[in-house]
Amino acid sequence: MELRKVQKVGYSTLSISLPQSWTKRMGVKKGDQLLVVEEGDGSLRIIPEGEAVEREETYLVDVDRCDNIELLARVIVGNYVLGRGTVRVESSRRLMREQIESVREVTQRLLGFGIIEEGDRHLILQCSVDPRRFPLKTVMRRLYLLTSIMFKEAVDSLIDRDKDLALDALTREHETDTLYWLISRLLSSAQQSTLIAKEIGVKDPMEIIEDSTIIRFLELIGDRVNDLASNVVKLLDS
Repeated sequence: MELRKVQKVGYSTLSISLPQSWTKRMGVKKGDQLLVVEEGDGSLRIIPEGEAVEREETYLVDVDRCDNIELLARVIVGNYVLGRGTVRVESSRRLMREQIESVREVTQRLLGFGIIEEGDRHLILQCSVDPRRFPLKTVMRRLYLLTSIMFKEAVDSLIDRDKDLALDALTREHETDTLYWLISRLLSSAQQSTLIAKEIGVKDPMEIIEDSTIIRFLELIGDRVNDLASNVVKLLDS
């Protein structure tokens, strides 16, 4: 950390010089454009234009280290939630059919995430989700409404002894999972990037913690409602 003196340039413009070590490290030169972002605490964040574009890194999932297909699926979900754009699923030997099917099944429940390349020993997954198209509060409200509908259907199915209504509640469980994982990805991305946070409507970093707690409880409620609907089906079948 170092202090820099503010200089007055012209009639009313204030300026400050950039540290030479930083400009060299970031490759900033005369004529380049810098993005200046005001943080919630009033500080300024300076981002070189090229750095403002999301970096496209490929993350590796080592199938050999996954003891079973359930663990493999959880690792895939974890990479999605962490905001990874491209994931390479790789094995030292030919991928088994069960492993490939596990990856396919879980990616079908992850919005915008799919297999774009497949080989004997690897799969490449890529996410096409643009956070700017998903205002956080709008998606959270959708999760809340969907969970409420599931709850009403499950309770009404028990009261009315309506098996079809219970089955309707069960079919919504996949959509609640999809929304939960999408929101988790948005929150993770917002935590990593101030730009994304602003684009999806997060004004304060504390909102990320609060919203994470809210969606976690909604997801737990959805799981309990799913259990209730399953038990109603079993009861009516007995």
